Amino acid sequence: MASWWLTTAAIPSLVWTPEQAGAFMGFVADDRLYALWDTFTFLGPRCGEMAALPKTEVNLSDLWMRISALLTEVAYRVYGEEPKSESVRTMNISGRSGRVLTVHLTNQERARAEWEGEEAWVESGCVFTMENGAALHTDWISRRFKRLVELSGLPPVRLHDLRHLSASLALLANNEITVVQQRLGHSSRQITSDTYASILPELLRTEAESTVAVVPRGGELTYTVKKALAIPDTTFAQDVAVLLAHAANSGRGSQLAIGVQAAAGGAAFGQIRTEVPASERAAEAAES
Repeated sequence: MASWWLTTAAIPSLVWTPEQAGAFMGFVADDRLYALWDTFTFLGPRCGEMAALPKTEVNLSDLWMRISALLTEVAYRVYGEEPKSESVRTMNISGRSGRVLTVHLTNQERARAEWEGEEAWVESGCVFTMENGAALHTDWISRRFKRLVELSGLPPVRLHDLRHLSASLALLANNEITVVQQRLGHSSRQITSDTYASILPELLRTEAESTVAVVPRGGELTYTVKKALAIPDTTFAQDVAVLLAHAANSGRGSQLAIGVQAAAGGAAFGQIRTEVPASERAAEAAES
């Protein structure tokens, strides 16, 4: 069956889910510019910023890159210019992304040695280049990304949507919106908030759960696991599983034994023993 976005006129989401992002990164794992797609996904820079990024503005020892140059395209001609003051920034790089960039630059040096033998290497000084070292064209980057998405079979998104994806992932990870604002080079926190606060339903669910968790209720729940809960994949429907928890007094003071199962009369996945101030809180212990 063809994917829904190929058979309907519906407009796809502007942002991939974390699972779709992971699927794309797996698909492009062997691509020569894997480090570029990794940077777009996890750091969210603008296309022109990455096309212009010089090696001198990347420090893989201290794990940071500085955005201080920008390429813009007009009628397919590329022009270098200074970015707006709020867009000039230093972005921290994760240890994983640092390793990805290290591999990329090592491969680039290897390619340089091979091309110089043919007197064809172009020294652009850029981190991300064509195979012969020439600077990348912003339109070429966008077209290459579009083609990779088509080949992956994932919902179609624009290259600029990876910027939205990066912000959404950061907010889902409970990072402060001001930190996300600075990384993206937004002029104000309000722009970041207005753009991304409702971009994924998961953000609202995360906010609701974290708000409730702030307030302690009664005493702290303590429990020990008698048997690890191994829940079969068949229990889930669209990543959601409905479980039944039955609590009974274990015969040891205020201790309760909680059994968890998928359906009434079904086999229990495991059992939790907990001590709670009231039996009504047994469900909280099971959820924990």
